[in-house]
Amino acid sequence: MPAVRPATAAQPEKTIAATVHNGYLQPFLVTANVGDSIVWKNVDSHTHTIAAAIAPPSLEGSRFPVSVEPNQTVRATLTRAGIYDLYGADAATYDAKLGRVVAHKGEPPYPIPMEQILVVMGPAFTPAPKTAAMVAAPADYFQPYVTVVQQGTTVTFHNADTDPHLAMTTPGSPNRFPATLSIPGGKSVPVMFSAAGVYQYYCSLHATYQATYQRSAANHDADKYPTAMEGVVVVLPRP
Repeated sequence: MPAVRPATAAQPEKTIAATVHNGYLQPFLVTANVGDSIVWKNVDSHTHTIAAAIAPPSLEGSRFPVSVEPNQTVRATLTRAGIYDLYGADAATYDAKLGRVVAHKGEPPYPIPMEQILVVMGPAFTPAPKTAAMVAAPADYFQPYVTVVQQGTTVTFHNADTDPHLAMTTPGSPNRFPATLSIPGGKSVPVMFSAAGVYQYYCSLHATYQATYQRSAANHDADKYPTAMEGVVVVLPRP
């Protein structure tokens, strides 16, 4: 389990620097390995609390929330592989029905929530055996938010909405789709992920990429505003 302790503790295999700003965490998307650690530095003038919306099984919420005071640094050593969806509990809430972190209205940089995704790689990080997976767009959002598959898996993007949608990798994505996916209402588009990596994507018809925050903001006319139509596909290498 990740142990939270002062930044003066013994150095881990690799340290990832992160900053806590007024209303957002950077970097938004972090890829690490088991044994690495992340150090959050609060560069804001207010204390912020980092909570876990999602964490690996048997770990969920057990080491969170973590309070980070102004100018303080806090370290978390990542000892379990999996997805960590972290958020600032003072600026956002987790909507379990949507499976998304949602910004508090009026909290800058609204509608973008104070959130950070950690993808921690390790031998225990394995999805259920499958040759195919599906990402659905029931409205102006993707579900699930984070999809984990093995290399060589075909992921089908299904538009269960009446509006057309796109799925395109963001400018800052570590890995890229072979092409932008155009998905008409009621239709599906399959994509085979031949390369392991992390793919951050969004629908540019209903969200706008914000380079400052390294993620997308929901357009005002999106029907799930302030939730952005964005997602992440994690492709694990073949064992």
